[in-house]
Amino acid sequence: MMTGWTLLQQASPEGTDIGAAAWRALLVLLVLIGLLIVVARYGRQWLAKLSRATPGEMTVRSVCPLEPRRALYLVRLRDRDYLIASSEGGLTLLKELEATNEDKPQ
Repeated sequence: MMTGWTLLQQASPEGTDIGAAAWRALLVLLVLIGLLIVVARYGRQWLAKLSRATPGEMTVRSVCPLEPRRALYLVRLRDRDYLIASSEGGLTLLKELEATNEDKPQ
């Protein structure tokens, strides 16, 4: 009966250097762990910088409280106004409005 070791020796005539393969695998594993640490440490900061709106691009123009947990918000994003309702169930877009000429930023 042939063992796994004899099959490996037959596969390559010069035999295999298990120690060198183990060191290479360990090196690859350490590099991958290092990359994972870098991404975990700095990835959120990089993504936050990419996804942020420019300062002043979004503003809450008005808030109208209706009840303790309900309110209406008028929000400006770029050149559009949005009427948003807030309740226990979350946020709901009620209407999208075009900004008027005197309201548009210059």
